[in-house]
Amino acid sequence: MRARQPVPDAVVRLAAQQSGVLSREQAFGLGLQRKALLRLLADGQWGTVEPGIYLTPNTSPSWLAHVWAGILVGGPGSRAADLTAACLHGLVDEQRLPVEILVPNGTKRAERAWVSFRQERELVRTPSGRAEPPRTRIEDTVLDLCAGGSAAACIDWVTTAVQRRLTSPDALLSAMRRRTRLPHRRLLQALLPDVAAGVHSTLEYHYLRDVERAHSLATGTRQRRRPGRGGYLDVVYEEFALVVELDGRLGHAGSLDTFRDRQRDNSHTSVGLRTLRFGWQEVTRDPCGVATEVAEVLVGLGWGGFPARCPRCR
Repeated sequence: MRARQPVPDAVVRLAAQQSGVLSREQAFGLGLQRKALLRLLADGQWGTVEPGIYLTPNTSPSWLAHVWAGILVGGPGSRAADLTAACLHGLVDEQRLPVEILVPNGTKRAERAWVSFRQERELVRTPSGRAEPPRTRIEDTVLDLCAGGSAAACIDWVTTAVQRRLTSPDALLSAMRRRTRLPHRRLLQALLPDVAAGVHSTLEYHYLRDVERAHSLATGTRQRRRPGRGGYLDVVYEEFALVVELDGRLGHAGSLDTFRDRQRDNSHTSVGLRTLRFGWQEVTRDPCGVATEVAEVLVGLGWGGFPARCPRCR
């Protein structure tokens, strides 16, 4: 009886690199014989994601295995995009299905329940780097997500990407120049210099635009290192020793958050800084009231200016 052919080491290594997923062409190209493949499938050692795409070992495919399978179904030049690429880059944490795959222009692939395909427009995005699975670069990923979302979502994507140090405003501006069609271009052009100056969240952007600038307040400094305990201050008016802390949309509701906020405020006081603290509802729903409060404190600390009225002021 002829001995069974072992699975070539090169096949094993490639499967490990691709989260257990292989195409028929890859397996045969690395020396696996057709009879050996049929035996592996019949014995249940390998599974089938879909015809011609195999999973080893034969288990329920992981999210990353779905990404690899989508790229292999898409064919040469395919890569992860949109929310799938965002997750691979660390821009989002949730691993969602269906995975989203870009295929070369002119390539048509039918969608499956676990994967969707979209054709690339030529000369819009830069080639993928060496990261695996192949994906759009972070700058193109952010711009794609901005193009498909609202203005508010656009601010979220940009500030989050920069705050997580995945990219920079200059790199995003460079990627923008390659695109002749880009929704929210004016917003991005106005937003990116502010992000470069230290705006690291949607709430900070609203404070800068709707409170500070809209009412001609003194200009604060962003992302100064926090005294004592580390971290960074959202906004500090250094000449007047005033700190403005901005508490995010969903956080700062529990007793632990309150305790930490009090610790920070106390540490500011110990070095001669006064603290004002505002939340999402205050800044977005009543920016004029917030501006009035900040202006009153600034005037009391020696600011010689006077707050302007914005179109929203009553």
